[in-house]
Amino acid sequence: MYPKGGNMLHTIRQIIDDDALWRDILRGLQRTYRHAIVDGSDVQNYISRRAGIDLSRVFDQYLTRTGIPVLEYRWEGNRLSYRWSGVGEGFDMPIDV
Repeated sequence: MYPKGGNMLHTIRQIIDDDALWRDILRGLQRTYRHAIVDGSDVQNYISRRAGIDLSRVFDQYLTRTGIPVLEYRWEGNRLSYRWSGVGEGFDMPIDV
């Protein structure tokens, strides 16, 4: 019913591009914050720090905006053009082409 949270997690997993590290990050969240009171910034900072990537724009896109990123593309002869639409300024999620 509400796929946006799952989309965000999958997006971060794709950006990290290392499933073993992703699992360690998720398990580490539980170990680190077990029985603790945390807020969203604690979780965001933990994930970014462990991933070694500034994910603030991804979190901003998914947590403070209503839309999800949409990849638009078109072929012009032999040339592929693509862009993200419906995103905030500075959103730059890598994709494999």
